[in-house]
Amino acid sequence: MHAGEALLGWPLWQKIEAIYRSWVRTDYFNDSSLDELNSLNSIWELIGAILEEGESDKNAKVLRPTRLSNLDLSLKDFLSIPNLILEGTPQPLELIVFRDFCYNKIPALLEEASVHNASSEGKSEFAAMVAASGHDNWENLTKTVMHPAAATHLAQVLLLIFWDESRRRTLWSYFKKDRYPSGYHAWSATSASGCGRPLKPHITPTATGVVKTEIFNHSADTDSSVKPYEWCSEFRLASESEVPDAIAYGMVYLAARNKGESCSSISDLRWASAVVSNIDVSQVLAFLSQHGDAPALFESGDICFLWLWERKAGSPKGIGAECLLAALTDIKKRFSSVKVLVASLRPAQFTNWGKTHEPPLVQVAKQEALEKLEYFIEKLAPQQCLDGQLRFIVSKYRGAGATLAALSIADLVEGEWHIE
Repeated sequence: MHAGEALLGWPLWQKIEAIYRSWVRTDYFNDSSLDELNSLNSIWELIGAILEEGESDKNAKVLRPTRLSNLDLSLKDFLSIPNLILEGTPQPLELIVFRDFCYNKIPALLEEASVHNASSEGKSEFAAMVAASGHDNWENLTKTVMHPAAATHLAQVLLLIFWDESRRRTLWSYFKKDRYPSGYHAWSATSASGCGRPLKPHITPTATGVVKTEIFNHSADTDSSVKPYEWCSEFRLASESEVPDAIAYGMVYLAARNKGESCSSISDLRWASAVVSNIDVSQVLAFLSQHGDAPALFESGDICFLWLWERKAGSPKGIGAECLLAALTDIKKRFSSVKVLVASLRPAQFTNWGKTHEPPLVQVAKQEALEKLEYFIEKLAPQQCLDGQLRFIVSKYRGAGATLAALSIADLVEGEWHIE
């Protein structure tokens, strides 16, 4: 019996082991108690902090930068490098994993494991799990586990699980993502919000297949005078296919107008973007901050955002373009006032767009992929379907709290577009 089962009992240990394995696989260590500015919550951030120029603020006087000619090195080999200086002696970086991702994550693991159904059945199951650990209650269990000696033993078991899940991963794997079983990098069946009032779907035949465009009116969910519409277009070579062969998703924002002149403010546009997801807010804020003529564009015509555009692996080249052009043609028929297409430049094979702590190699690869995508869209000229203009954005990642703060701050400094 190892320390995990001995300390926690078999039922609770099973639950905690499953949680921890999920954290390692997804590279997201769900520790809500930590200050996001002063803690490491993912391995990609640790790699970036080590490889970036200069010392990381999160590991000041601990890490010194290391340069690699490629990122094909395994994580295990990388963290075996004597790059951690303790009392003048080089130590392997694995010690940071033990500290930050094993020992320091025990409170968060216990917190997540303690979540249970509030029903009488759920409470009984939780009580039985605690009893099986040999403790009288959850508080006493937590005190026992968090004793330094006990926590160290448990962290050693967690480290074994960490390497079981990740020893064969390369450094690149933390910055690029594999395709889902569906054949997509970013799209999934849950990419649409599933909310809003659905409009009648339209079917558009193309040269090689059909495009189905669904639009959802979210106006009832916002007090803004700008009406937000979510659009989802899916291309299928065979109409009966369950998984589409290409997709294009986005948002349309319609200003209130009187005789063609806008009666909505930029603030109305920002708050309308909050109705579906934080992604939409980040894109609107990026549009306003990255294009000085954004207010004038919004004044003269309504805006269509393209936030997700992807072709399934193995599908014929060119059908992504067919899907997008058919979608925009349909949008123009429905909303003749739309005159601007804003395309988000985020090649789907990369992760963590807009975050810091990325090695130079990753930054260069992302920039090259971004420029390639921008060139392709410019050559395709999809804005012609709208008889309008094309703009590109690269939006910044934000959590829920930071998104709300950005919206509020933007209202306070109306007209000063310093928020990215």
